[in-house]
Amino acid sequence: METTRTTERHETTHYETTDLSLAGALLAAGHKLNRVERRAGRGWFVFEPDPRIGTTIAAFYGGGLRVDARTLTDHLRALKQALHAPAGVL
Repeated sequence: METTRTTERHETTHYETTDLSLAGALLAAGHKLNRVERRAGRGWFVFEPDPRIGTTIAAFYGGGLRVDARTLTDHLRALKQALHAPAGVL
């Protein structure tokens, strides 16, 4: 599940997803994670606004995204740790 939302206090658009694989790929491609949230029992990965993120997402789902395997694995491990960390710890 993915969403793009505008936060009123920042007036910027953040990209959000619950897809662990996509989140890891976005990090490996150089996008910046803003935070990990827990909502209704699900982990949400919230990314900083970036005009390139749509292109990266399309490449991920289209099978054309190329990232370093070790970098991807490291990011996936860190995201899993963030999901299982106590609330407020990232």
